[in-house]
Amino acid sequence: ISYSIFRLIILKTSGVDFDESSVIDFILSNFTKKPQHAELFCRFLSLFPRDKRIQMFLISFVGSKENIYEQQFLHVLRSLLEMKIKLPKKTIKYFAKIFKDKNYHWAIRSLCALLIGKCGIQQDRELLVDGFDVSDPVELKQNIILSVQELGAASRSDFFKNISQSDVDIKKYINYVKSLKVPMYFRPYDKIKIENFASELGQGHYY
Repeated sequence: ISYSIFRLIILKTSGVDFDESSVIDFILSNFTKKPQHAELFCRFLSLFPRDKRIQMFLISFVGSKENIYEQQFLHVLRSLLEMKIKLPKKTIKYFAKIFKDKNYHWAIRSLCALLIGKCGIQQDRELLVDGFDVSDPVELKQNIILSVQELGAASRSDFFKNISQSDVDIKKYINYVKSLKVPMYFRPYDKIKIENFASELGQGHYY
């Protein structure tokens, strides 16, 4: 399965036509049964950022009893972040709960913060500001800074001013976020295409 999905991702990013719908059907029907393939499943689904069926499936998954593996949850959150999506209020509330729960891995909490920042409203983003001082490690703090790009200008300015005074690295990261011309909540995966597939294989990047 990994062998096939990886190569179908390459076909999609290379603009080659194939029966995409059948692949999506296969992934959605096997998503909960084969969590070991979550990374490639999600990478393929992310190539359809406006597909409502995929969006609704992933949103439904995060709140379901099948969501039991942190690694799988991590990939789902990353896929949601890449999509052109509006999250229901109850999903944003669920992500806020996870963001505040230190029993979750910091990477999952970071992605929840970024989704709240991207899809939430001013009040939701204020909750992220409130959680900054009690957040650890530094990667989580950086993602909170990234998540409030669309916080109201006055609140964002006050927040950045307060947290930049005691940490040089945080100040540098704030300057980086300020330099972004448009809000950016994730770094896109490198898109492997047919023409550079052979070189990727030579470096051992294959499934």
